[in-house]
Order: sequence, then structure tokens, then C-alpha cells
Amino acid sequence: MKRDLITNLEKWKNSPTRKPLILQGARQVGKTFLLKEFGKTNFDSCIYLNFDADETLDTIFNGTHKISDIIDLIGIREEKKIIPGKTLLIFDEVQFQEYALNSLKYFQENAPEYHIVAAGSLLGISLSGKKSFPVGKVNFMTLHPMNFLEFLTALSKTSLREFLDNKKDYSDIPDVLHRELTSLLKIYTFIGGMPEAVSVYLQTHDLIEVRKIQNEILSSQRKDFARHASKADAIKINQILDSIPLQLAKENKKFVFSAVKGSARSRDYETAMQWLLDAGLIHKVTCVSRPLLPLDAYLTAAFKIYFFDTGLLAAMVNLSQQTLIGESDIFIHFKGSMTENLAVQALIPTHERLYYWRSEGQAEIDFILSVEDKIVPIEIKSGTSVKSKSLGIYADKFSPATLLRASLKNFSHHGITIEIPLYALIKVHSFLN
Repeated sequence: MKRDLITNLEKWKNSPTRKPLILQGARQVGKTFLLKEFGKTNFDSCIYLNFDADETLDTIFNGTHKISDIIDLIGIREEKKIIPGKTLLIFDEVQFQEYALNSLKYFQENAPEYHIVAAGSLLGISLSGKKSFPVGKVNFMTLHPMNFLEFLTALSKTSLREFLDNKKDYSDIPDVLHRELTSLLKIYTFIGGMPEAVSVYLQTHDLIEVRKIQNEILSSQRKDFARHASKADAIKINQILDSIPLQLAKENKKFVFSAVKGSARSRDYETAMQWLLDAGLIHKVTCVSRPLLPLDAYLTAAFKIYFFDTGLLAAMVNLSQQTLIGESDIFIHFKGSMTENLAVQALIPTHERLYYWRSEGQAEIDFILSVEDKIVPIEIKSGTSVKSKSLGIYADKFSPATLLRASLKNFSHHGITIEIPLYALIKVHSFLN
């Protein structure tokens, strides 16, 4: 599976200001595969250490901050010579070895010539709980589930991918290409971007087999809750996760804790919610009272929660593959929530924080983006009918320079309103720039 993030890894490798790198991402998004592939294609040698699978690694790091000793011991153990600039060191599941995690600081300070990458499925949780972790001593990247462009690459739809990559304006595209891209987007929405699910589809083209893998991934995530969270928190984490489809099925998708448990209060679930956020399993979209810069100055207490992978969300709600037959069935399922979740998955890699706006009169803009010095409202539509009062109300109230709407329609541009197909949401950032 070719992943686009390898380009960022190559830039990191060649950066004169490079620091040890921490690669974050949810469980099973492909971090280990990507790092091994990066090592194989960009270095003469690669040493992979897994701190969850091998407890004997503790003896290398315990009690020493001396990088030369650590390097010597790793080299002897692995029977490999570690050469600065030519050897990649991968510390996987590094959250299980605090000394190894802290050694990144000493690599940066005393041996910056070495290329070190650390990763871990629950590394975000580990880092959030370590007040002593040295800020400014490492670089960070996040690997998300495969996006639609990566999905096209996996399906060997190279020409289609290049066509989208090279699209620079809002002129409509040939209908035959628009229809094919929309059809592939429906399949992507059902499968999602988890590499194993995509791989099974490539091998079998059997959506029943894909669903089995999706359910196995969901099951393994829940086992993580029991293994890595307290018993009380694990119960609450599962309750929040179970409530997500119910929250998204509401007309007003604002997250309410009473849907988690009748008597639930936000403060009782703060730790569990943060656990899911730190694990990369959910994304939070916060409501702003006014769409003005800086958006964080206008935050309200309201927010929505979306799942990190649309395919896994489809498995959670047992979405039938029959929804792929109709023109827009999969997108309109439970009040268009599959489409909104798809949009979040497309936007989050280039916009770490997402916002939305809702008026007192119930007008709502699904997403508000901050792009350099511009505020861009985005409305998401699940079909080809794009009539909306909300965009008009927003335009009258705030006089935006641009209104953006994503739907199943082709590209078009009318006045300040830009129409883009849902499959092009992944390119919104480059379009707006």
C-alpha cells in the first residue's frame, strides 16, 4: 500500500533541522508498514525494535542516557552496524518503554546525526499523560486511514488519481470521469481507509469479507480499552463509542451526554472522551458563535463527534452493501451522517482542528475552515439536490468571500459559491490556496 505520507518522511530525512520523529496514528492505520517501507527505500539498512513484543529491550535503555552505549548495544544485538545517515532506527510501540521514549531527547541533544523514528498505537495517550516529556525535542507526524486518493492508487486507478491531482480549477469534468469517481467513492465509503480492509477488497472484491475484517478491527480496539484504560474508564469509553451512531442519527448532531447514559454529565466522561481523542479514534468538531479569526476565540461548549474511519462506522451501524446499488443511498444513510463522516476524514489531515457554525434560528454550516487569513464555510450535501437555506442565511449575515458546497454534483462556480464533488474534498486545501 503506497502511502502519501512517505513524501513527508523523505523531507524529514533530508531536513537540516531534523529531530527524532514521533509518528502518531490510530491502531492498524499502517504505521509499522509505512516506516519499514520508508527504511527499505531510503536507507542502506533499517533496524526495527518492538517494545511490546520484546521485553528484553528494556535492558538496553534502563539506567543510561549515554547514546553511544545505546547505539553499541542495539548494533551488537541486531548484528548490524549503525551508520549515521545510512541507518534508520524504528522504535515501535515505544510507549511501553519510558526510557526508550525519553532517549529521544538525548538523541536530539547529543547525537542528532542519527535518524530515529518512534511509533505506537496508543502513543498519543502515553504522551498526554507524561508531563516530563521534553517539548521541542522531537518532530511529530500523524498517519491517518488511507484517503480517497490513496484508495485510487491501491486500486491501480493511476490515471484517475493523476487527473484529480492535477485538477486546479472549478470547471466541470467529463461526465464519464465524474460518474466513475462517484462510483468509486461509494465503495470507498463502505470500505474506509484501514489498510487491511482495503487489502482484503483488492484480493477478493468481496464486501462480506471486508466487513469481517472491519469487525475484527473494531473488536481489537475494544480489547485495547480493557488492556490500557482503568476498568471504570473502559466502561465509559465503550459507552461513548456505542453512542456515536445514535448521536449522528439525530437531526441536530450536537454531542449530548444524555445519549451516552441517561444520567451522564460531561465531567463524568471527560477522561474517557480524551482517551478516545488521544487514541485517534474520534474527531471533535467544535461549534463557534461567530466565524471570525481566530476561531478559537469564538468557541462554544457545543461539539460533534465523528469516527476516525467511515468504513468502520459503516460496520458499527451494520450498513448493508445494498446501499451501494442506489445513486446516493450510502450517502444519505442515517440523515447523511456517512457523508459528514466522510468529509471529516477527508479534511482532518490538512486541518487538524475543525469547526462548525449554528445560528439561534437553527441555520447550520457543517464545517468552518481557517485557511491562512480566510474563513471558508463548507456545506455537505448527500445527493445532487443542493438547495439550502443555511448558506443563504450565512452569506447575508457574514458576507463571506467564498461559499463552498460539496455534493454528488460535478464541479461548478457561480458567483461566490463553489461546487465541488464529494470525492474532491481531499483537495480542498490546495484548491483554496
